[in-house]
Amino acid sequence: MTVLQCFVGRRELCAAPEKSFGLALIILITTIIVKEIAIYDPRRNPPNWTELLAANQYAVFQHETNSGLHISPGGSFSETCLIFDTLEEAKSYCAGRVEQAPDITCEIFDQSGRAKDPVETYVHRSVDMKQRSVFRSRFFWAHIMTALAVVGVLIDWRSDFVRMWPTILGLKFLTLAILFYAWGLAERLRGRPFFKRFN
Repeated sequence: MTVLQCFVGRRELCAAPEKSFGLALIILITTIIVKEIAIYDPRRNPPNWTELLAANQYAVFQHETNSGLHISPGGSFSETCLIFDTLEEAKSYCAGRVEQAPDITCEIFDQSGRAKDPVETYVHRSVDMKQRSVFRSRFFWAHIMTALAVVGVLIDWRSDFVRMWPTILGLKFLTLAILFYAWGLAERLRGRPFFKRFN
């Protein structure tokens, strides 16, 4: 049973496909047909996906969280998106998809396209926790390095900068702090819509 068959309000059944045939039939009855289209197709008229969306429709983009490469619903590397008739259908699909494939990020866009931030972004809980942990740890060490830099300059200042080595050491700590701040911020922003527009 694929995610496309069982995402609509029945995610608890997706996790247990061995349940009875009757429940599976309920899932199939509640299946909502979605359309998979290429993001850009020069042979199509119109070629851009945004021009195929009605005002009330939403597109779901999927990509690998680490690499940013586009993924099709079947798991292959393909630059396609799914078209849903309502936002709730798109949300239900994304929630089920990231549970099934934790390494996938789902984004929902409206007719405005990727010129704007996604309406919703879905990642697996474990990925979200890991990203938050990395961000906090790098900023923690950046704070430590900044404090050491300040201490080094203060020590040298009290001696009228005669020693000089505390200042030099402090500047090295400050350089490391800037690197940790930049590293943490890059992890925080990686995968945000601003960066994905250039993928």
